[in-house]
Amino acid sequence: MEGCYFQESTLSTSFVRYPVIENAINPDTNRAYNEIVIGGLGFQDEGTLYAQWNDTFSAYLSEVVGPKFGVTFKLVNLNFITTYKAVERREVDMVYTNPSVYACLEREYSATPIVSLRNRRKVGTKFYELDHFYGTIFVKTNSSITKISEIENKVVEAVSLIGLGACQLQWVELSSRGISFLSAPRQVRFAFSQKKIVKDVISGAVDVGMVRTDLAEAMVSDGEIEPGLIRVLENLQGTSHDPGFPFPYSTRLAAPEWTLAALPWTSWNLTKAVSQALMDITPAHQAAVSGMYATWVAPLSSLGMHQMQAELNLIDGDDKCVRAGDFCETVVCPTGQLKKSCAEIEAGCELVNEPCPEGYTCVCDPCHPLVDKTCGGREHFEFVEKEGKCVCRFGYEQPPGESVCVEVAGSNSSTTVIVVVSALTFAALAVVAGAWAYRTNGHRRDDSWKISLSELKFPEPSVVLGRGTYGQV
Repeated sequence: MEGCYFQESTLSTSFVRYPVIENAINPDTNRAYNEIVIGGLGFQDEGTLYAQWNDTFSAYLSEVVGPKFGVTFKLVNLNFITTYKAVERREVDMVYTNPSVYACLEREYSATPIVSLRNRRKVGTKFYELDHFYGTIFVKTNSSITKISEIENKVVEAVSLIGLGACQLQWVELSSRGISFLSAPRQVRFAFSQKKIVKDVISGAVDVGMVRTDLAEAMVSDGEIEPGLIRVLENLQGTSHDPGFPFPYSTRLAAPEWTLAALPWTSWNLTKAVSQALMDITPAHQAAVSGMYATWVAPLSSLGMHQMQAELNLIDGDDKCVRAGDFCETVVCPTGQLKKSCAEIEAGCELVNEPCPEGYTCVCDPCHPLVDKTCGGREHFEFVEKEGKCVCRFGYEQPPGESVCVEVAGSNSSTTVIVVVSALTFAALAVVAGAWAYRTNGHRRDDSWKISLSELKFPEPSVVLGRGTYGQV
């Protein structure tokens, strides 16, 4: 029996429902029409992702949306590497991911947002519903560090270069202050676990940590750490910046909560039904309880994420986001600095006696300044390739501790320059005169070109053609 299609038409747009025939193959994905695959970005193991999100993306959507389209929904675990691979291979129809990764999927694969999460977090006995989060830069409570600028020459720990709430938000905050995230600290460690970062700061293993807002508070609530052990640097909570935000935070840039996005090969009317179903969820629903959220809202803007990625040079020359993977490849340097070789980056921490603990990835000053061959336009300086630096021109010297070139006493450099210029001018005139004379004489030689008789060959016997001005021809 052949499958049937039900087509709805409104104006010039047509929406095609999925075939009712079981296991019919979608030519756009080479997968069955009747299974919609949602990829979820998981930070831990597959079981943790399923425990939190299976009730929403598999059970609830299959029950509420599935019968209308003859489909079921399946949740699969993705990470920062497999997300892009799964999208490129069309192995997923929708993706639930953090707003930075979503911005990349929007940029590169024309993903469109369906809904954004409205989180639900508890502070004391009160619950808060939040649609955005910030980054925190924190220290141990008894640390002598009081300002963000004091991270210079300290050991700093973040989650990974691709992490948003525990790296990129803090990174762009430092950049806005003129502080190089990768070069200013003595060492930057990547722990790949936000909870590990909190514990490392408390233990004194590192000086400064970076995690997203509400992470440490959740650890206190769950009994994983004691309250009052850490302190957020330059805390903006309760200020005019975002008066109602209930958690301490350090970064001025906020990230919208996580997004569920549809990929171009997913039916428009299916994504509309998914959006409506998710926004109908209430905090008391089992899906919300398992997912620890309140509900879903209309998609939030990702403009801030695009601007952040551009500011941090996380977009390459092909207009693609920097990918997770080989650490050296993910290192990017700020404008005006150049990345060192991978060998130099790998050996960098050993060279400054800051070995990297097992289970972490570390970096120590992976960038160096670009050489300014214009010498900043400073008078009497010139760039010397062999030395790789700017030095004073001939006849000038740079006094110790000074940043200017002064004329060497008795060098009479101005006269020297005039003599040199005059000599060069005379030489140039001589060359021009010689060329003119050569060309003139050449023309004269052309008028009286003499050929030796021995160079000529005549037929035998010779034939006299006539007489010219200078004799027989």
